[in-house]
Amino acid sequence: MKKCLMALALAGCCFLPAGCSKQDSSINSLIEVNLQKHNRELVNLGEAYPERWDKFYVFEPYTPKEKIERTLGCDFSGNSRISRSESISLLIFVKDGKVVSWTDYPRHRGDFSKLYRSEGYLRKKAIFKVADKSAKWLTFTVLHKNL
Repeated sequence: MKKCLMALALAGCCFLPAGCSKQDSSINSLIEVNLQKHNRELVNLGEAYPERWDKFYVFEPYTPKEKIERTLGCDFSGNSRISRSESISLLIFVKDGKVVSWTDYPRHRGDFSKLYRSEGYLRKKAIFKVADKSAKWLTFTVLHKNL
């Protein structure tokens, strides 16, 4: 019986997607808490999202999956709405070249969409300031110009 279960487990591993990742919608709330902590003037993703990650990527609305995978250099198996929605930005957290988590972040809560960089952002540089607090939507800009 043990051998049978082990064989099934091993067979199941062969069918797992190569770019295993999980959607973590708690990131959205954590970002909001971090914004409040910094008086809605900046968001520090290294503080906001304490999970293990070393690089952060953001993708703008209507980004095709092919561009996401080309930018990341690995498969992205997430079921994001980014390729068909203008109301979100796709935020992806990577550790050692592998996607560890991601979220569809609503732009009305804070607009990351203009922050796309093909090389992403190192954790220590993933700090973004609010461009205009009086705008309808908070829009983020890069805090560290010397990335």
